[in-house]
Amino acid sequence: MVEFKFDLKTNEYKLIEINPKLWGSLDLTISSGVDMPLILVNQCLDLEIIKKKPYKDLTYRWFFPDEALEWLASGFKSKNFKQSTVVNNIDKTDLSPTIFQIGLFFTKFLFLLIQSKFKSPSGLPRVG
Repeated sequence: MVEFKFDLKTNEYKLIEINPKLWGSLDLTISSGVDMPLILVNQCLDLEIIKKKPYKDLTYRWFFPDEALEWLASGFKSKNFKQSTVVNNIDKTDLSPTIFQIGLFFTKFLFLLIQSKFKSPSGLPRVG
């Protein structure tokens, strides 16, 4: 990822960051049928880019921490929890990131509860 910022004084774009990693929503891209890491490797090696899977239109969720807070604040009500096209980023073979996110959820929850500011990220419903 390359990021530029427009400088009003010089009327030019200035390079501010080169980030040599893929984006955080890469799981969504791959689950949708577009394997960007494989495409990039094949392109760099001048190999044929083969479309492996058909594109799937799906909903992706990162449940912890914010969506879990929203769900808890709404009294365990959600419109979209039972959709068949929903996938998540929990990998049963590597639970370390999920355990970290659960810890972050409890930390945020307790912090908001202590401050009497527990509410869903969008502002409603208010708890406390």
